[in-house]
Amino acid sequence: MAASRSRQLPLDLEYSERYGPDTICQSIVDAVHRYMPRLRSFKWISDIRRFNLCLPAPQLREFCSEWAYTIPRDFLGGSAGALRVLHLGEAKFPVECPALATVTDLRAGCPGYGCLDLGFRRIFDLCPRLEILDLHYDVLPAGPAPRTLRKVSLEARRNLLPLYKEWELEPVADVLLSTGALNVDFKISTFISGALDLSVFYMYYDSQVRIVAQLPGARLRTYICREFVGSSLEPIPALIDMLLDGPAVSEMHTLTVPLGVLGPALAAMPRWPSLTRLSVHIYQHSKFEGRHYDYYHKIPPRFEWRPLALLRNAPPLETLDIRVHPSGASPTLEDARDLAARLVPLGRSIPREVHVHGFPEDVSR
Repeated sequence: MAASRSRQLPLDLEYSERYGPDTICQSIVDAVHRYMPRLRSFKWISDIRRFNLCLPAPQLREFCSEWAYTIPRDFLGGSAGALRVLHLGEAKFPVECPALATVTDLRAGCPGYGCLDLGFRRIFDLCPRLEILDLHYDVLPAGPAPRTLRKVSLEARRNLLPLYKEWELEPVADVLLSTGALNVDFKISTFISGALDLSVFYMYYDSQVRIVAQLPGARLRTYICREFVGSSLEPIPALIDMLLDGPAVSEMHTLTVPLGVLGPALAAMPRWPSLTRLSVHIYQHSKFEGRHYDYYHKIPPRFEWRPLALLRNAPPLETLDIRVHPSGASPTLEDARDLAARLVPLGRSIPREVHVHGFPEDVSR
């Protein structure tokens, strides 16, 4: 009824139904087929197997579906049209498809990943004008990558760092690489080289390390390593090596880092001539630093402050931020006194502006 009253105006259709194809009435299917030539966007969050998506849709700019779809050669009529955005939960790509030649924003993946031939290696040939690429699969496109790319997000269980060089992604404004721990090379200094602002976070509940670097020219680099808890790989030495790579971090102005990584890096006398602000995260419960919570007796480990003494090896700072992350109960007055005792002997090594976060208000007073 709504479509019939819209005269010849373009149509934007969005439908969400979490159940199977039998719950979609035939009149909706017939209406979609009838109005395909007028569709401007098609967001179908449900099973799309009942639709004939080879009908011409010359005005369609956006096609989104969370369900699996094997893209045929004659997708949307088999000719290049107006399609710009293609988001699919799970996709299989054909050898050729003229309708994909105009796509600039592509998102696709395969739940559970794998090495099946789903046509992902052909994506750059099928979509030569890509600007935004978001892929979740272990088999990724063969280079070279389109020079039009400005945002890339890749998630796979394989080592993604070689693709950064192979695809020549250095000029791209925003690059995110997310990988599991298996067979992953943690040496990522080339990925964050030239960082002005560098942050290293431990995401304990997600069992991952997240590294975020702001590069010159407003370029953003994000590297996520997942599932390394319990693996034979040790992330901390690799993170320390990253901070000790002089050419990669020589322009770094701001550093946010866990104390378990900062301490060993400072002990090795790093070269951070441009560093002015240091933000240190101190965790009471740290799987990665060997301080485990005693769940049987419900006893958290003591905070580890000793590495703060190595701040003497830091360059002259303007600002020092200390962020305390307790396990369960709030840090106590005794914890605060222990921390102060570690800072006072540093004397001139401590900048005039020091901020401490994470203590309850009564302890702060």
